[in-house]
Amino acid sequence: MLLGRVARTVALVLAATLVACSNGDEGAATAGEATRAIRTTPGELAGTITEGFSAPRDLVELTDGRAVINDRAHRELWVVDFTTGDRAAFGRTGDGPGEFRDPSAVMRLPGDSIAVASAGSLSRISVMAPNGTPVRSVRLDPRNFAPPTHPEQVSEWLPQPVATDAFGNVYGERPRVPAALEPIPDSLIPRTIVRYDLALQRSDSVTSVWPAIVRTMPRANAIGLEFDLPLGAVEARSAWAVLADGSVAVVDESSYAITRYALDGSITVAQPLDSSRYEITADVWQQYVDTASANFERLLRGGSMMTADGSASTITINAPLKPDVLPPVIADEYTRVLTDGTQLWIPVAGPYALQRERWDVISAAGERVDTYDLPAGTRLLAVSEQYLYVTSADEDGLRMLTRYRRP
Repeated sequence: MLLGRVARTVALVLAATLVACSNGDEGAATAGEATRAIRTTPGELAGTITEGFSAPRDLVELTDGRAVINDRAHRELWVVDFTTGDRAAFGRTGDGPGEFRDPSAVMRLPGDSIAVASAGSLSRISVMAPNGTPVRSVRLDPRNFAPPTHPEQVSEWLPQPVATDAFGNVYGERPRVPAALEPIPDSLIPRTIVRYDLALQRSDSVTSVWPAIVRTMPRANAIGLEFDLPLGAVEARSAWAVLADGSVAVVDESSYAITRYALDGSITVAQPLDSSRYEITADVWQQYVDTASANFERLLRGGSMMTADGSASTITINAPLKPDVLPPVIADEYTRVLTDGTQLWIPVAGPYALQRERWDVISAAGERVDTYDLPAGTRLLAVSEQYLYVTSADEDGLRMLTRYRRP
C-alpha cells in the first residue's frame, strides 16, 4: 500500500517537474504542424466556484447543472453550484453503508446516483443519492473475479474502479504488485481492464493495457534499495476511457492508434491519427532528471523507507535514457483521456509541449474534429455534452474551478 501511494504521488510530482523544466525551445517539432484550426479559448464562461481546491481529481456533472468533485488531497467530496458559485460538503465520512474514507474515484451511475471508489487491495464502492445521502456499499468479492496469475512473481489486486457506463457497469484495471523486491517481468506488466456489473455482481475481462509507472518498485542491492526514475508524462503507455454505450477506447500513446472494445465483444481498430513529433532537448531533460530524482528520493524517504534499526536506507535512483521526442499522446494518471459519453478528449503533445495543455477531440467515428490549446496554467478536468470544466492555480496554489460552455 505504501509503494502504491508513493507511486501515485510521484506521478503528480514528476508531471509538475516536467512543466517546470520546460522552456520555449523544448517544443520544437520534428514534423510540420498539421494545418487545421486550433481553438485557443475553452469557450463562453458559464460560472466559477469561489473557493479553491487542493488537488481536484474527478468531476461528475448532475442533471440539474451542479457537479460533484473529488478533492483527493484532503479526501473530501464537494457539490458545487455554478449559478451561485458556492460549494458544500457531499456525502459522509465513515465505514457504514454508503460512507467513504479515502475516495480514489467518483463516478456517475444511472439516475444521478454517485459511486465513490476506495482504492486498495480490497476495493470498495460507496453509493450515494444525488443529494449525498449514503445508500449502500459494495465490497468487491474476489470470488467474482478471475484468480490471480503467477502469484510467485506478482500479487494481482482486484480492479480499481475509475469509470462507469450508462448501464451502471463499473470499469477498472487490476494492478500487479511484485511479490518480492524484483522488477515485474515484461510479460506480466500489462494489466487487465475489468467490467463489473454492480447489480448482478459479475465481471468480465475487456482487454489488457500497458500501465504507467511500471518500474517504480524497488530492487535490493548490496547497500540498500534502487529505483528506476519514472518517465512521468513522457512515458508511452496505454490510455483508456469508457464511453456511455459501454465500449472501452484504448489509446496507444506511442502511435496514436485507437482501439474500441464494444459491449458485445466486437473490436474496432482505427488507423493511427496523424501527429507531429516534438523534440525533448538535452538541457531540459537533464534539468528534469536532476529535479525529479531529488523529488523522488524525498518522497521515498518521507514514505518511511527505513531500515529495521530506524536509520535511512541507502537509495539509488537510476535515470532512464533521454527520449528523443514526446510521444503523440501524453496522458498519465493525472491527465487522463476524457469523454463526454460519445467523443474522446485526448491530451496530446504540442508546440508548447508540457507548458500548455493541448487536447484533440475525437468523434465516435475515430476522426479528429477539434483541437484545443488551453491557456498556460490551466488544466482540463472534465467534459460533458455542454461544458468544459477547467482548473487554474491562484496565488496560494489552490486550484480554482471554472466552467465553460462548449462552442
